[in-house]
Amino acid sequence: MPPETGEGDSNWYLLMDPGWAPAAEETEPPLASIMGLWAVGEDGELGRFRANPEYAPSDPNAPADPLDGLFRLLTARRAEPDQVRLLLRDSEVEVALGPGGGPLVVRSPDDVACLLVATSPAYRLASDKVGSWWRTGVEGLVDLLPDGTDVLFNPGSPGSLRLVANFVRSARKPSAEQLASARTSLPTAAGEDLRLLAWRIEAEPNGEETR
Repeated sequence: MPPETGEGDSNWYLLMDPGWAPAAEETEPPLASIMGLWAVGEDGELGRFRANPEYAPSDPNAPADPLDGLFRLLTARRAEPDQVRLLLRDSEVEVALGPGGGPLVVRSPDDVACLLVATSPAYRLASDKVGSWWRTGVEGLVDLLPDGTDVLFNPGSPGSLRLVANFVRSARKPSAEQLASARTSLPTAAGEDLRLLAWRIEAEPNGEETR
């Protein structure tokens, strides 16, 4: 499999648990309260969202990552498909591989052959059919998707969703019209108390990174 992306980046934007608030004595956020992060490139551009495997939600019924939350909104008819397409393009996901290392295809609840995918480590299905999980972007997901197979996300969770293969492939390179539609329909933060924290990760002399 290709190497995981984003290694070696030293600047990140963190997405915190909605219930977390910094204590006066805290100099860095607790790992369990970090939902995930975006790497920041040298040009200031954000990379794909990467879920934190150590995240422990303050509300066990809350979404574990942005894509999970958007899936829940979509099933409640409070989000648009173009928003899902955009966020899928801009997120890393976890693809299930069988014991032999190939893509794991399962049957969806409506009996359709599907590649099994988790939006974050919290939704990795515990099954002896799963040999390992591969973290990748939508390009890797599409390359691994067998012909005639859809994608089943987060089975058994409140935000479980089956996306047809052509929709997932379209997230690899959305059209200008699809991007414009997604961005104009995104909810705004007007009137909300939002806090943006920048957290610099310094590199140790041996090349390892510390928080």
